[in-house]
Amino acid sequence: MDERVKKAFDFASDSTKQLITLSTAILALTITFNKDVLHNVSAGTRIILTCAWFVYLLSICLGISTLLALTGTLDPIKRRSTQAEIDRSGDGSGEATAEPKISAKQAERCPLRRGRAMQIPV
Repeated sequence: MDERVKKAFDFASDSTKQLITLSTAILALTITFNKDVLHNVSAGTRIILTCAWFVYLLSICLGISTLLALTGTLDPIKRRSTQAEIDRSGDGSGEATAEPKISAKQAERCPLRRGRAMQIPV
């Protein structure tokens, strides 16, 4: 990835962390001093303050979501698919089967596999 793009991600990450910190601090201080802040205020002011708390909480949640998205963008999960993973059937058809490959020793321990492997006369 280009160095300028990495730097832009660093700046976005730092800005998001600062907003999360400020929102958390304001939320914590106003809830801590709730009795002092809401002592002599009208009902309308209480509603506005409660809405502000929810907005700060939303800001914190979206900030965390942004950090996770930035991390996912910088370090995506790469799916490695080899022909062996795609073609588990072993017959070269390219179709995957639900049955995993197991060793002969594991097959001997499993009675269902032994019964399926052997031709049981009816």
